[in-house]
Amino acid sequence: MEPDDYGLKLCEKCRAENCSVLAGLVEGLKDTPKLKDELSEINNNINVLKLLIEDIQKKEFQINTQLDDLKKLSSDVEFLKQSSLSGSAEVEKVRKFSDLFSNKVDNMACDLKTVVCSVAATDGRINLNNERNLRKNNIIIFNITEDSQFSRNKDKEAVLRLLKVLLPDFDFSKEISDWFRLGKKPEINQRPRPVVIKFCDFAVKNLVLENCSKLKGNVEYKKVILSNDLVKEDRNECKKLIEEKKKSLAATEDTNKDINFLSLYRSPGSSDLNNDSLMQLLDEFLELPGLHIFLGDLNFPEIDWNIFCSGGLPSRIDNRFLDFLNDHYLMQHVNEPTRARSSQQPHILDLVVSDIDIIWRKCGSVSYSSYIRFWPVTKLV
Repeated sequence: MEPDDYGLKLCEKCRAENCSVLAGLVEGLKDTPKLKDELSEINNNINVLKLLIEDIQKKEFQINTQLDDLKKLSSDVEFLKQSSLSGSAEVEKVRKFSDLFSNKVDNMACDLKTVVCSVAATDGRINLNNERNLRKNNIIIFNITEDSQFSRNKDKEAVLRLLKVLLPDFDFSKEISDWFRLGKKPEINQRPRPVVIKFCDFAVKNLVLENCSKLKGNVEYKKVILSNDLVKEDRNECKKLIEEKKKSLAATEDTNKDINFLSLYRSPGSSDLNNDSLMQLLDEFLELPGLHIFLGDLNFPEIDWNIFCSGGLPSRIDNRFLDFLNDHYLMQHVNEPTRARSSQQPHILDLVVSDIDIIWRKCGSVSYSSYIRFWPVTKLV
């Protein structure tokens, strides 16, 4: 090998061109320790790089593993999301069904309440009809004498005497199934209690009522009244119809009729003579042609105008006055107390009585009396 070839077997041209380079390399190879150090450092760097590459590969593997986990988690989240949407739809469906069911329950509750009310109303009508059937053969007799010993046998004898006046040839001994007085036993000098008579036959009861007119000319029974034994609802209905009829008759009265007014005062301590004169005056007043209104302080504190009655014997002036109103179909219009003092119970002492319906109103009160303003209905229509 030639000295300048360095064993590379170069051509002449390459050797000429690279001679200086080869010479430099050869010169550098002569410093072997330095080269070894550099090679050692390079090897160390290569080892460090290998470790870094291994660490990077491990981290890459971990990252890929985490990425796979994230993809799986994302898939699970998407599944849960879809499941949630499906669950929301189911929840909405359940909610709608619940609302529908709740509405149906409310409707059923309303229907049930309606049925209960209907059943209660039907039950009430059935009870009312049953009560009417129990009373259909009954009559009530008012103002018939009551024995001081409150004897049932005496009551039956008094009833049979009365019925004999109505139907002398009829045998009532087997036609009456029961009889009794209404209310608690009265005190001395009070009106007799009404008597309920139960007949065995409805036709007999009607026959008795059809002959009531025979009592008009009888002195003993002129105050006696016979009526049907009505239930409370029927009594109220009859009262309502009577009031409507009275108003209807008053509204159709001739508006050109004279209206007679009478102002009265009756002392609380009036004697029997004065009371008789008062009743005679009222009889004469009603005989005047036209319509009639009388008013004033008549001092009848014992009369209960809510039930149109008073206690004591029929001969008392307050009971005579009530009988007078009933006999002449008169209306008493004051229904609130007109006299009240701090130490006394309020009473209706000032009265307005007429044979026509009137409109009245209370205009004020003082400690001793009230003032009443009124107008005949016939003047307002």
